[in-house]
Amino acid sequence: TTTDIPPTFLSLSPVHTPTHPPLFCPMYALTTFFILSAVGVGFIAERWGGGGGPEWESSGFVLLQIRFLIVWGLAVLGDWLQGPYFYLVYERHGYDRISIQRLFIIGCISAASLGVYLASLADRVGRRRMAIVYFGIYALACFCVHFQPFWVLVVGRVCSGIATSLLFVVFDSYYVQQSKERGFPEKSLKKTFKKASLIQGFTAVIAGIVTQPAVEGTSFHTLGPLAMGKELAAYDLAILVFLLGVVITCYLWEDDSSSLRMLRYEGNASSFKLCNGLKRRKVVDIVCLGGIQTLFESSMNAFTVLWTPAMQRTGEKDLPFGMIFAGLMASLMLGSILFSASTTFLTVEMTLSISLVVGMGSLV
Repeated sequence: TTTDIPPTFLSLSPVHTPTHPPLFCPMYALTTFFILSAVGVGFIAERWGGGGGPEWESSGFVLLQIRFLIVWGLAVLGDWLQGPYFYLVYERHGYDRISIQRLFIIGCISAASLGVYLASLADRVGRRRMAIVYFGIYALACFCVHFQPFWVLVVGRVCSGIATSLLFVVFDSYYVQQSKERGFPEKSLKKTFKKASLIQGFTAVIAGIVTQPAVEGTSFHTLGPLAMGKELAAYDLAILVFLLGVVITCYLWEDDSSSLRMLRYEGNASSFKLCNGLKRRKVVDIVCLGGIQTLFESSMNAFTVLWTPAMQRTGEKDLPFGMIFAGLMASLMLGSILFSASTTFLTVEMTLSISLVVGMGSLV
């Protein structure tokens, strides 16, 4: 009974705390402030660098740009929605760290093999069609995550790797081709891709913020072999975004398969010229650049698969991985802005060296 307990023990008895931090705790406040600051700086930088519109910025250019950016935003948003809970969703199925790392490697192998072939297939069947394939195959990958058998998860990772390759090839090439057909100058591409980079960072931040309440507001349950709720809620949101992407792409993007058939012969001739030009260049520089990028991407991939268990080692329970992911992606936006600013007074080589040193220090 309580009368047998000393008064000092009663006075020091712990008070029940919620399983996750309250909305206005210092961590949430600092993270939200940092995210909003990064987004604000990004949009200010975009407006500052815009300047007056040149003559080629007609209504046709703006319309093409908007159509591309809407579809691109949906494509990267669905990809980012899976980021905060990639590790935890497989842990929810009962797999250990080694099995999760194997699944991650399977996705990378798929992207480097099957994904490269299917991405090149876009030049034959059309980039618009392959963009629709991207949304469909990524939705299938997210659906496979809802099942516990390992072979189903492997199928999902193979589909995810293919979709990742399509993401960074099909969408950009579609816009470049459409821009050339309409006679817009090459400098217009830089303006559009700058906005696309900003949208990529912004959607990543939004993905972290949106998935946090979606995961906390659902409970884990099963419907036969199908698992639902908790970390899987983030993948459900991604499926909805991908299905919306299919509809929007069919409505906004024009079919480009016929124009690609006419350009295929010109592309073959250009390929021969490019190969002859590469023989006369310093191939060593190209190999070194590829090696540097490979090493950097390898370290980033290691961070991608290990940042969640590293946070779990702190001993804290029910960490807000969505908000943590949003903070990381806000840093991504700031890094892109700092790179654009630094190249005005530093060489690209010096900027790259500083970035590698900072990246190495952040992993220590």
